[in-house]
Amino acid sequence: MPRIKRKPLSGKTLVLTRPRDPADGLAAKLRKLGAEVFLFPVIRTAPPPSYKKLDSAIRELKNAASNPYDWILFTSQNGVRHFAKRMKGRLPPSIRTCAIGPQTARVMRACGLPVHRTAGTFRAEAMVPLLGKIRGCRILLPRTRQARETLPALLKKRGARVDVVETYRTLPEARPGKETRRQILRGKADCITFTSPSTATYFTRHFSKEEIRKIFKKTKAASIGPITSQSLRKHGIPSILQAQSYDSLGLVRKIAEFFCKKKCSLQKKRS
Repeated sequence: MPRIKRKPLSGKTLVLTRPRDPADGLAAKLRKLGAEVFLFPVIRTAPPPSYKKLDSAIRELKNAASNPYDWILFTSQNGVRHFAKRMKGRLPPSIRTCAIGPQTARVMRACGLPVHRTAGTFRAEAMVPLLGKIRGCRILLPRTRQARETLPALLKKRGARVDVVETYRTLPEARPGKETRRQILRGKADCITFTSPSTATYFTRHFSKEEIRKIFKKTKAASIGPITSQSLRKHGIPSILQAQSYDSLGLVRKIAEFFCKKKCSLQKKRS
């Protein structure tokens, strides 16, 4: 009989802490490699308290005579979707855009937005060198209020005028799932994934410090990148698998390589 090839994550149980139904299909990627996946969404997105500031910026974008923006920088897929819903139309051709990573760029194109620059490391800091000389440029940054202040500070340091506009909110999920929580406490999860600093922060709110220590004696924490890893360590989770490319496929690759103890041939699709 032909030998059946074992999948890299066969027999492994993984927990996802991000919101339900993510566009990049992280759960589907993990299941394709044989993992059993449970959802424990500790965050959710919501509209901002008011769209007044965002709508004002969009009106300026559409009015070429009003000194419109030179750049729009998108630092998340959610930021793109919420912005596009309010935009309801095409950007003027004079305005350039930059995406924080390939997946954000894909969402931009799907929403009818052009992509002029794409950072390769999924870090806000990596976007700045792609913009060239920006002294005197006006830059729109539509994002969640909870985002780091690193990017606006770097842009202002290089002489840009930056308008930070709250496009959506990241809020804690009150009831991520009682049964999954029980399974986590029982040590049934081989790995728990974290895709943003907020997932790390809000995950730990559902457990005591002693429970966190107990969980991660056995269970591995998988982080999408260094900023998320920093948040995990801050909350007492030191043993971390960190993706080398800071996106969902990089996270999947790191998890698969760890559990199958060898490089896995996961080809990253071009954006």
